[in-house]
Amino acid sequence: GCYYWEFLIILRKVLLILISIFTNYLSFKWRTIFILITLLIFIRLQVGYQPYTTKKLNTFESVSLFLLYITAIFGLLMYSLENTTARQVFYALVLIVNGVFIVCCGIYLVQLVINMVKKKIREIKASHEKAKKVEKTPNPSAMTLSLIHI
Repeated sequence: GCYYWEFLIILRKVLLILISIFTNYLSFKWRTIFILITLLIFIRLQVGYQPYTTKKLNTFESVSLFLLYITAIFGLLMYSLENTTARQVFYALVLIVNGVFIVCCGIYLVQLVINMVKKKIREIKASHEKAKKVEKTPNPSAMTLSLIHI
């Protein structure tokens, strides 16, 4: 198990915040480069260790980190471009890519809830069927008592 993984996620967030705060004296380009390097390190760790129990969760985390990386690159490109039309194209790309990811996350969460509800319904049905079988099974002690009365 990777019980320490939550610590690495917190470390990643703290590092990104520290880079954003304490590199104000640097240009936007250099701040973004430091952020990109940090993200690459954590993307490599995520892909290398695959810390979550399911492939879907590992893919979800890897894709979200990759999208954060792409968003930072597009931000750097938007900032460096003089042409406002090109900036708007990159801005639209950031919105579309992140919007698609958010929709996919929503779909995944809805599927997860549906599967949990289906599993619970199956458990309830199985419990109900088991209770029915117990009711139909004759009670040996009741049979003994009825034989004694005869």
